[in-house]
Amino acid sequence: MADEKMLNGLRPDKIKAITDSMRDDPEVLKGVTGPWKSRVVWQGGFRAKAYMRKHVVEMDEPEGLDATDAAASAHEQLLSAMGSCLTVGFVLNATKRGVRIHDLEVALEGNFENILKWAGHSTTAIPATDDQGQAVRAR
Repeated sequence: MADEKMLNGLRPDKIKAITDSMRDDPEVLKGVTGPWKSRVVWQGGFRAKAYMRKHVVEMDEPEGLDATDAAASAHEQLLSAMGSCLTVGFVLNATKRGVRIHDLEVALEGNFENILKWAGHSTTAIPATDDQGQAVRAR
């Protein structure tokens, strides 16, 4: 393994073999398509723990919502998950093309369309994050 060429912290030959097997073998594709699973358990107040495979993530809400702000909110973690997904896709495709990445940062933000629905004060619309912004900086 010491002789294997590395690029962006990955092994390009291995990445090519994996992505080619996704194209060529329906069972491999099925294995990486999902279902992805998460189990979320309430911890009291607005705190929760999410369990995914062998990982645990804690969540909370800001103090302004009478919470303890002991962890990032689910909304912040959702944005972080989307940013991580964009990062992985960028790194995968750059590596497959032989492009060295020196720095990469993805910044996302979102606003609720109607937070009053979530708070039980509106019967219209949904509290979805509709207004989103993103910035990608790579070198």
